[in-house]
Amino acid sequence: MPPLAVDTSLAAQSTTRFLAAQRKNLADSVARLSSGVRLRSAKDGPAALAVAQGFEFELRSLSQAERNLSDGASLIQTADGALEQVSDILGRMRELAVGAASGTLDDSARGAIQEEFSQLSQELTRISDATEFAGVNPLGADAGSFVLQVGAGSTTADQLLLSFSGSDAAALGVDDTGAGVATASSAQAAIATIDAAVASVSTRRASLGASLARLSMTAENLGTARENLAASASRVRDTDFAAESSELLRARIQSKFTVALQAQARRIPSSALTLIGG
Repeated sequence: MPPLAVDTSLAAQSTTRFLAAQRKNLADSVARLSSGVRLRSAKDGPAALAVAQGFEFELRSLSQAERNLSDGASLIQTADGALEQVSDILGRMRELAVGAASGTLDDSARGAIQEEFSQLSQELTRISDATEFAGVNPLGADAGSFVLQVGAGSTTADQLLLSFSGSDAAALGVDDTGAGVATASSAQAAIATIDAAVASVSTRRASLGASLARLSMTAENLGTARENLAASASRVRDTDFAAESSELLRARIQSKFTVALQAQARRIPSSALTLIGG
């Protein structure tokens, strides 16, 4: 049993030390509850913080991948909208070719039809050159393959390939060099040429539709992955309010008892007075 001392109260010092530690725990618990974050600095859990940061970086990357998917879908929809106009124009050009192939027309009438035919051909090229999304001209100067980043990694599994073909009049074979309706024979040939162009455009649109459907499924899968990753990050980083509320209550009760005990400990030296009859 320690000696009864007047100048030094070991009990008071011990309760003061315990009270300081309890107040720190109380302050940390309040901070975790108010911020909603369990890991506020590296000292709260170095390993857990490293894991949480890894989750955070991957979540941000997945969010960007989702935006990439959205941009890719918009690019496809832009191209498909333009190809729909191209199909309509080709339909009108075929109608003109069928009319010009008839022997009941004279050269003057065919000349007028040829003028509209040429104007429509030029419009095909204009649409191809004017179709653009975010500075990309998929049916004209930038036609070809595009790599779309749809994942957070750097492997081929994180990428999709989108392909676009040139759709101007020359590429479709219906420019003034490839097709015309100035004569009945040329109009007959133009019908076959336009049919080939229509088939080509239909194939391209079908391919774009398939790519768009694939992007939609990829987006759903990416959204699910991001939700699961966010849940994992939350379990590591965020405050468990039920557990932390219980810890706060425990810390408050313990702190009150320690304050009461500290007051008792400070009165211990006064008991020395009873030894001298005070």
